[in-house]
Amino acid sequence: MDLHAVAFAVRQIAAHPGVSLLSEPQQTPRGLDVMFQFDLEFGRRWSARGESPTGVRPLEEVRLSFPDDFPASPPEISLRSDFSREHPHIQPYLSLDGRVVPCVIDAPMKEFLAASGYSQLAAQTMLWLTRAAEGTLMSGASGWEPARRDNVNDILLLNEEVIRANAGRTAGHAYYETSFRTSDDGKPRKDFLGALIKRSTAREALKAASERSGIGLGLVVWGGAGNSQADHSFDQYLPDDVQNVGELLQRAELFGLKERLTKVLPHLDVSSKVYRKLDVPLVVLLLVRRPRPLIGSDSPIEIFGYVLPRLRLGGALDNASDVVRPLGLRGSVEPGVLRRMSGTREMAPWALLGAGSLGSKVALHLAREANSPCIVADPAMLSPHNAARHSLYPERAGEFSGWLQGKANALSGVLGAFGNRPRAVTGDHRQLVSEIRGMKVSERPAWVVNTTASLHVRESLSRTEYDDIPPVVDMTLFGRAAVGYVAIEGPAKNPNSLELVAELYHIASTDRSFGTLLFGESPASRVVLGQGCGSFTTIMSDARLSVQAAVMTETFGSLRPGDGSSIRIILKTESLGLDIRHIEVSPFVRVPVEGLEGWSVSMPERVVTKMKSDMGSHPNTETGGVIIGYTSLTARRIVITDIVCAPPDSKRTASSFILGTSGLEDRLSKIEAESSGVLRRLGTWHSHLGAAEPSAIDRKSAELVADGAS
Repeated sequence: MDLHAVAFAVRQIAAHPGVSLLSEPQQTPRGLDVMFQFDLEFGRRWSARGESPTGVRPLEEVRLSFPDDFPASPPEISLRSDFSREHPHIQPYLSLDGRVVPCVIDAPMKEFLAASGYSQLAAQTMLWLTRAAEGTLMSGASGWEPARRDNVNDILLLNEEVIRANAGRTAGHAYYETSFRTSDDGKPRKDFLGALIKRSTAREALKAASERSGIGLGLVVWGGAGNSQADHSFDQYLPDDVQNVGELLQRAELFGLKERLTKVLPHLDVSSKVYRKLDVPLVVLLLVRRPRPLIGSDSPIEIFGYVLPRLRLGGALDNASDVVRPLGLRGSVEPGVLRRMSGTREMAPWALLGAGSLGSKVALHLAREANSPCIVADPAMLSPHNAARHSLYPERAGEFSGWLQGKANALSGVLGAFGNRPRAVTGDHRQLVSEIRGMKVSERPAWVVNTTASLHVRESLSRTEYDDIPPVVDMTLFGRAAVGYVAIEGPAKNPNSLELVAELYHIASTDRSFGTLLFGESPASRVVLGQGCGSFTTIMSDARLSVQAAVMTETFGSLRPGDGSSIRIILKTESLGLDIRHIEVSPFVRVPVEGLEGWSVSMPERVVTKMKSDMGSHPNTETGGVIIGYTSLTARRIVITDIVCAPPDSKRTASSFILGTSGLEDRLSKIEAESSGVLRRLGTWHSHLGAAEPSAIDRKSAELVADGAS
């Protein structure tokens, strides 16, 4: 023990104006005890009575017990042994010598002291005692404070909403099968760790119970119209310090539930005799109605849980001395718990296309927020090399046999542990589209998230025959995860994924540093994985991918159905930071191509505006230039991304426009080179002062440009 640290702590506490030191530190078998007196400055009436209506005295003695390893471990605060325990924020246990232990801070003591120090501990203790005197430790506005179980080692996992739903207008009970964790030798653990599995009957639950398989029995009891004592809420606060069957029955009687509990037990005994002697835990849950909703809940039902380590044949609760331990109740993995922990909202349903490295990370990020996809589609198989970046991983080193299955099924199975298991589609985008079309309109996903990084899939989903499917959210990584790209299709799929990525290419062509990242290297390469075996993929570390995946997930998670189209570009900076650019994208102008059935030309409003500006600069003559863009044979669409203004040697008249050539080839070649040939010259455009068909000169100009591109 560091005595200098003790002296410092004592000085800090005694420096509070309402605190005085009653004794010097006293050596005990536990360490050092120091007594302080807290002056609560009562008014004349309470001072004359010698206590407040809640039993708090004007001068309260508070003890700090410093353990032998202080300051590595924090001191314990305790009050006099006859301090009323009918207060909220009282621990269910006593100190070793029987003193009442308050819970003056809602945080680990050592963390509080490290952040705020002992002077703040004195202030917080003073505030706690003052509120205890006033009876305001639990304000009505914040809800009812559940009984504390801070240091309980026996844990039960359950869906609290489902259990509370049992408590209706009539009294009742329900049996549940429970699971409990056993040790490696098959024997039950010293501490109970289990979960409610499903509602059952006494006979069926006992039939399933087995020590070897870790299946036990649960009993839930609640009051109602059949029990007048339990008709009304129970407004008394008591520490949950039940330790044996006798005390459990006394507590049940206070709650108005003893009659219901004792009526159920003979049925349990009969069922036990029908089967066999069981040596499994018995979980008892008492549902108690409080005057107002519990803190952090919309329900006034408080659940008091207990475990009897062994179910006794011929009288489960007959022996008053049998050990009973309070249970710490933890929410099971269900949407309410996940969203409370994540601080997120429920999203509209969505489908995932691509269950690889990026897709699996996005899916698991959102699954932890209770927003798993409703469909997972991927035709590929998991292979050992996927362990480098995939969110799924082998259970034991070197054992990959379980991975030799479809990615969609594997990811769907893991996501099922977070709630509803998504449908697994072990096919490509065509099977996914077929699956969506077969769903009821009301059940269809609001988005299809495409993480395949496949140019073919992106262009296929941009075909007009897929305009009936939900908007696509395109997620792709470029430059070994130096660039993250998220594109959200607009309403009615305008713009679509192809048009949006063409806009990305245009942005990169006008920003040299960004263009170097996007176009500077091949997006994928063949990686040798074994003799005669390889994979066409992008080489990057899991850490780099995960950084981008997290931001992409946040971007997608903020969407709401009907949001407009936009692009997010996530650039990884040299200082390990992120530069995120948000670009709103307006609908594209689309025009069918004459003579090519099913083909169309798309251009953004930006290009249309640029053409109109050029025409405005030459109101009395024809004008024109070269169009730049991207062509997709798969989507049967030509996307214009920009125009190159006519060279100075071009000739304009009221009836003709002849495109010049001065410096034009160099300009066009530079655009194509800087975009690695992604953006190319597509042809020419020019205006007419009135309606007209393409002239022979128009066609000749187009041929010249096309020849230069070939």
